[in-house]
Amino acid sequence: MQNNLNETSHNERYDIMQNDKGQLLIILDYYESTPYMPRLLYDGSTSAILYRNREHAIVLNDIAFEAQQALTEGKEILIVEIGDDDETRKYKAVIRHIESLNSLIR
Repeated sequence: MQNNLNETSHNERYDIMQNDKGQLLIILDYYESTPYMPRLLYDGSTSAILYRNREHAIVLNDIAFEAQQALTEGKEILIVEIGDDDETRKYKAVIRHIESLNSLIR
């Protein structure tokens, strides 16, 4: 499931995957800031918001149907950030199911 990532300072791709055990995974570009209490807000639509920390949120758009189903049922997701110099960072984010993302984006 490949999707586009829309965020103010970045415009790159991201992937949402699910392994055989049902664990969800998002792969995206490496960010310099450190994640703190990361969470993914999801309302069952084609978009989600990943809050990496208090200063940095990423809007994930055009989420594939298969990923939507997995996110709707999920409670936690593994985030993997990959940089140009093979820098990687892995951390888990809680999935918070909310009624509407539109009220947050406006």
